[in-house]
Amino acid sequence: MCDLKFNIWVHRDKRTYYYSNGAIISLTKGRQVRYPGTFHIGFILDNEKKVNEIYQRLKENGFDVNPPQRLHAWTFYVKAPGGFKVEVLCRSKRVEENMGS
Repeated sequence: MCDLKFNIWVHRDKRTYYYSNGAIISLTKGRQVRYPGTFHIGFILDNEKKVNEIYQRLKENGFDVNPPQRLHAWTFYVKAPGGFKVEVLCRSKRVEENMGS
């Protein structure tokens, strides 16, 4: 379970944005939606154990998902219903220090 709390504000061009802890989600309408090949939504978790637990739950529920691996973080990707990519990850302290977090 992920507890996300969002503050809502409307941009001057009438698109609605949701903001929470540095993440912004823009909801817009369009007849033909085309995402760039690298488009994805990421969820940063507190530790590797939580990443592993989410992976296991997805696997047990029939999602085609490869196990987490160490790339830019302890991470895995899964294709969500609707066809877009979701990343689940946990950054190490070393990665956060290099990013200035």
